[in-house]
Amino acid sequence: MTGPTALMDLLVLVADKQIKASIETLLEVRGDDLGIRRMRSWVVRHPRSDPGCRADSVRVARRYIRQADRLLVVFDHDGCGSGDSPEEASGGSRRIWPPTVGADDRE
Repeated sequence: MTGPTALMDLLVLVADKQIKASIETLLEVRGDDLGIRRMRSWVVRHPRSDPGCRADSVRVARRYIRQADRLLVVFDHDGCGSGDSPEEASGGSRRIWPPTVGADDRE
């Protein structure tokens, strides 16, 4: 969803507390040094860690559909449960947001 009804610019769905801490540091502390513009963001841990981020990120992120313009999913390839290459394992995550929603989801 885009537009003025979104409360956040970016929702980041992460696999574990180490990734969560790294992303929060990048966005909140080091962003200016790295040329990352200030944005309203929220970093959320997936309850099923790496495998959950790989296979179930759409379902978890749906809870936030009215609250974020963009979604970033971050997980470790090692431990995600995929025998695919890292590119293949993360390929679906690049095309999931915003999910197709009905009129009821946007109101």
